[in-house]
Amino acid sequence: MPNQPIKVYYYPLSPPCRAVLLTAKLLGLKVELILINIMEGEQKTPEFLKWPMLAGKEYNEEKAEKLKEVVGWLNSMLEGRKFVAGDKLSIADITTVVTMSNLDSLGFDYSSYPNVKSWFERTVKELEPYGYEEINKNNADKLATMLKKE
Repeated sequence: MPNQPIKVYYYPLSPPCRAVLLTAKLLGLKVELILINIMEGEQKTPEFLKWPMLAGKEYNEEKAEKLKEVVGWLNSMLEGRKFVAGDKLSIADITTVVTMSNLDSLGFDYSSYPNVKSWFERTVKELEPYGYEEINKNNADKLATMLKKE
C-alpha cells in the first residue's frame, strides 16, 4: 500500500485539530492539511448538521464552574506519575496538554495544582521537538486572544 498522506480537515485554533497534528508529527505520519474556516461556517455542511452534538450548544455556566474541580482531579491523578497514563508520553498527554494549554493561554493559575504544573512543563518539553510551539502554543494564544475579545 502506498504511503499516501492522511487528509486532515482542520482549523488551526481548534484544540482537537492541534492534538491530531501533534500526534501525526510525533508518529511521523504524512498529512494533507485541508483548511476549514469554522469562523466562516465552512464546516456546516448538511452531513455535519445531522449530528446535533457537532452543530453547537449553548454555554453552560454550571459546567464551566466545575473547571477547578476537574483540574484538582487531574492534579490528584498525576500524583506519583510522570505522565497521564504512566511513565511514558502518550496520546492521552497530547490531548490533555492541548486542553490545558488553552487554559494556560487564558491565564489559568496552576500554582495550586503542583502535579499538573510539573506535568504540563514536562509534557511541553517532550513535545517541543515535534512543533509544540508552532502547532499548539501559538494557536492556543490566538484562540485566547479571540475569546477575550468576545
